[in-house]
Amino acid sequence: MWSDLLREKEGESTSRILQELEMVDWASPLLQRISERGGVTSDNMPLLFEARFAYELFRRGLRVQYEYPAGVEDSTIEFRIEDSREWLVELVSIRKSEGVRKATKKDGDSFHMVLSSLNLKKGTRDETKQSEEAEMITAQHKIGEKVLAGIRPTKFPCPRSSMHAILVGMRGYIGAGGDWIDYRQIAYGPDGVPANRQALIHYWEERPIRGLFEKIKNHPARAAGLLQERIHLLGFVAEKDCAENENANRAYWLPNPHLVTAVMQVEIQKTFPPCERYTYHPHSPDGPKRCFWLHSRLRHSGRSCCRALAQ
Repeated sequence: MWSDLLREKEGESTSRILQELEMVDWASPLLQRISERGGVTSDNMPLLFEARFAYELFRRGLRVQYEYPAGVEDSTIEFRIEDSREWLVELVSIRKSEGVRKATKKDGDSFHMVLSSLNLKKGTRDETKQSEEAEMITAQHKIGEKVLAGIRPTKFPCPRSSMHAILVGMRGYIGAGGDWIDYRQIAYGPDGVPANRQALIHYWEERPIRGLFEKIKNHPARAAGLLQERIHLLGFVAEKDCAENENANRAYWLPNPHLVTAVMQVEIQKTFPPCERYTYHPHSPDGPKRCFWLHSRLRHSGRSCCRALAQ
């Protein structure tokens, strides 16, 4: 499927980006890694995602350190951004999963995919893997790997003066990237889904899938506690054209209500360079019951959610 294959236009635009990054000293380790692993290829798509993000930081004239050791054992964080506020940012790519591969069929020169939903019934083992619910839990696990390696914390320290963010490339999620409703449930669980979208909540074993920022006892996601303690923002982007500025324009950022206060959200809008659009969780006890937008329309999936989430 297109989500797991490097398209010609994408390859051409990314190649141009890599050429421009050759003049950027801090990007040299990233370019070397891409070159050592075969260059602009489908297998390298996660690294190319990093390169496009790096290019946007370069275009903004920011001071950046790549693979910054933040003091959590021997781990490093991909991007340290020095602006009016220090930001530590990790990227994670959601690639086509085993379930999506099994659900994808080829018919001549075209592909089609059918993922089941387990919201209304329990399925067989294969049906369970080939479901939207399994994809959501897999995405949460991949995000969690950015703070938890096995049983030990990794990468991000407890926040002090710096702000911490994870940008999730959702291109491989359910084959097409999902939408903002999925992203809100991944972060906030069922309470993050607007009242007029409750029918779209995903369930696992007859219970709603809990959000990574939900503070509940015996959270099914092992990394949830660390994410709540150490990550200020989760961002989601499903690149379509891989064009210049796409990550900034399309990314859907969601704050951690346990770390981000109403005062901090104003600062984030001013100081987080990749954040063209910023939404504040409407259910947070620390913040106003509305969303803050720098753009009036959520272009992802062509749907406007500003009014729905502000109510």
